[in-house]
This record gives sequence, C-alpha cells and structure tokens, in this order.
Amino acid sequence: MNKLAEISKKFGYEGRIQIIGEGHINNTYLVTPPEGHKLIIQKINRQVFRKPEELMANLVKILDHLAQNKYPYRLLRIIQTISGEPYWSDRTGFWRALEYIDNCSTLTHTNDMRIARMTAEAYADLIKTLAGLPPSAIRETIPDFHNPQKRFEEFIDAVNEAVDNRTDHAGSLIEQAMAFRGITHQYAEIVANMPLRVTHNDTKLSNILFGKSLDKVVAIVDFDTIMPGYVMNDFGDLARSICNTGREDEADISKVSFSTTLFKAISEGYVSTLKDTLAPKEKENLLFGVRIIIYTQFIRFLCDYLIGDRYYRITYPEQNLNRANVHLKLLLDLQGKEDTLIEIINEV
Repeated sequence: MNKLAEISKKFGYEGRIQIIGEGHINNTYLVTPPEGHKLIIQKINRQVFRKPEELMANLVKILDHLAQNKYPYRLLRIIQTISGEPYWSDRTGFWRALEYIDNCSTLTHTNDMRIARMTAEAYADLIKTLAGLPPSAIRETIPDFHNPQKRFEEFIDAVNEAVDNRTDHAGSLIEQAMAFRGITHQYAEIVANMPLRVTHNDTKLSNILFGKSLDKVVAIVDFDTIMPGYVMNDFGDLARSICNTGREDEADISKVSFSTTLFKAISEGYVSTLKDTLAPKEKENLLFGVRIIIYTQFIRFLCDYLIGDRYYRITYPEQNLNRANVHLKLLLDLQGKEDTLIEIINEV
C-alpha cells in the first residue's frame, strides 16, 4: 500500500486505503482520512483505455454539460492533484481521484419492479440531459466497444488462438456463437439509419447508487464509456443486466431466464422518460438492442475465456465460461419470448 499512499498524497489526501468495487476493468481504492470527505482513487487500465488523457477530457466536458442542464442526480466530482491537474501519471500508471459519494447502496441483481423502473428512468434521464451535447464533441474511449461485427472477428481469432485446449470445454458454445452470427449483419443495416447520440454504454444495475433505503437513485457512476453510440445499445445492456433471473456468472443454468416482468418495468421507465426524445427508428429497435447486446456480451465472455481471461477480472477459473453460458441462455430464452416482449414494447 506504500505506493497507493504516495499517490493519495498527490491529490492532497492521507488515510486508510482499501480495495473496493466489483468493476471488471480499473483498480479502485477507497481512501478514508481521519477527518473530511472520503476519496476514490482509480488506476486506469491502459490496456483498455489506450488514451486516458482523452477519457479525462471527456469526463470534464460531460460533467460540465450535465451541471449546466438541470441533471436531476448527483454528479461525480473530480479531485485535482495538489498541482491543479485532473489526474496523475507516472511510470506506475495513470491515476485519478473522485469524491466518494457516501451513504449509498448498490445492487448487482434485483427482482423488484420498482428498483428496475427507477434504474431505467435514471439512465433515460442521462440520455435526455446529454441530448444537447453533440456526439462529435466526445472522443471514443474504446473504439468499436459496441461493434458486434468487430467483436465477432475477435471471437474467431480467439477460437484460432485458444489456450490450454479451452475449445474442448467450449465446443457447444462456439457452435451457438457461429449459428447466431447473422445478427451482426442486421445490426450494421439498422445503425446505418439510426441517430447517433452521446450514450452511457455500460448501463448495468451496479453502476447505480441508490439511497440507503433503496427509495431513490442518488447517482449514476462509471462515465468512462460515455461516448457516441446508440440508444438501443444502452437499453439492451440495461435489460441484459436487470432481466436476468440469475447471477451474471450463475453456475446453475436452470436459474437463468429472461424476466418479462422486469422487462416491462424497465420499458415503462425508459420509454416514458424519453418518449419526446426518441426518434421512431430508435423506438422500433429497442428490442433488437437487447438481442444484439446479449449476443455481443456472450461472445465477449467466450472470447476472453478462450484466450486465457485477459480482459475481464475473474475470481475462479471457469468464471468467464459461466458468464458465456448465462448469456447464451438469456439469448435463447429471449428468442422464445419475443412475441410477448414485442407486445410489451408496443403497449409502452
């Protein structure tokens, strides 16, 4: 922890340091000083964010826009270094600090329709408030982040370069990934006529801070993937996160299904908030967004498993394989419930 203590001092803080968070990408630490506000310190993963300076420039611009446009939730606050910079960079890495938002609760899973609807409304409010920010003003922090054709190419490379005979353990999953590949061509055709917006791009439940009693949304966190994108992707990732009746890495696949009840809740919250913002083409393709995001996440987890778990943080050897299995089950269940889900969207 000596290095972390040194980094903390660069931002003018000293105190007890502990690892927190369940994020897949960056290393996150909480600094608790003897008095005053707590501090979040993050080491940005430069393998994922190749240009972290642009990431921070985006963050400054986005926070400024939200602050000036009546954004209804609490905003992150960047803590500058003692020399007045928004980040610290040295041979050990690229570091930033944010004010810790205390007295909040987070969730990774819910069966509560009220929580689902609040979450959807919060992410929709973000889209609504960012509508006045031109996509050209924001840099792409992870190129091709939601490009399923690019992800499929990476998947094929992973099959060819798999380590430790992992293709033997993932044979049926590989076959299913190949069988659904046509969805990537559909995506390319749809986005050719889709409005480009500034979107969150990582709309999972765990990026929402609730009040301690879970009665309201306090803040949305993790703005690192806010960049030019499509609303259907945000809605799709929201549904992927909330409508799964099991855990993201559920080993007992019988516990995994796509909840139509929770889908109705998020549809109502999201569309009611954005009804005057979304173009007809965006409304028409919300369900396709769910399908493509679940498929893309399926092949991303499978890809990472095949190449030796290089991207997503794991806590046990089969975790990415389990994650891939879960997403395949969601994709198949979604396909079987499509008529019901279309009815829900149409009602909304």
